[in-house]
Amino acid sequence: MFTSWLLRNPFEFSPDLEVVLPWQKGLDFSRGEYVAAQLGGQDGLQMKVDKLRTEVEHARLVSQRLEIAEKKLDRRIEVLKQRQAQVGFVKEIIDSANFDPLPSRAAQLQSTLTSLQSALNPLDIIPIPISTGLSPSSGEHTKAWELGRAAYLNWALGKMLPPGERGLGVGEGGDAERLERIEKEIEEIGPREGMEVLAGSLRGDRWETSQ
Repeated sequence: MFTSWLLRNPFEFSPDLEVVLPWQKGLDFSRGEYVAAQLGGQDGLQMKVDKLRTEVEHARLVSQRLEIAEKKLDRRIEVLKQRQAQVGFVKEIIDSANFDPLPSRAAQLQSTLTSLQSALNPLDIIPIPISTGLSPSSGEHTKAWELGRAAYLNWALGKMLPPGERGLGVGEGGDAERLERIEKEIEEIGPREGMEVLAGSLRGDRWETSQ
């Protein structure tokens, strides 16, 4: 139109003639009048165009994300196929050997463990007697110092006394006061001297008893 306006002087057009330049071929000039007559006019049309443009951009974004997700899924499938190719022979061996699958075996073990509690008979409670004596136990692997103070003293006296006098340790008939007195003497004199005093004390008691 601007071109036709510029050419208004050299040309004269009839009022009923619509001037259409070559690059305007196919345009609907009545469309502009229709748009102008609508509510909002050109601004309303521009808002609809912007809205459609936004929807197109969102559709492109979703399509792009979907394409990226499909590529990641394809990579994961390829990795799983490689792993299956690496360990697939295990399944072939299991199938050829007719092994039972794990779920059935696990179910059998679960039922066995469940019935184990009811299958076992309750254990009888065996009372353990509390030893009040001071004599050492006859256990093969029991240490002398694990059986109490008197047992340890008997073991120490057995190391100190001659072989003929080793049966005169502190037994069940020993007196608690006598043990305390001997221990006090050992603490005052010393470990080695105390054991000699203890051995001499026992020899003296033996001599008094024989008298």
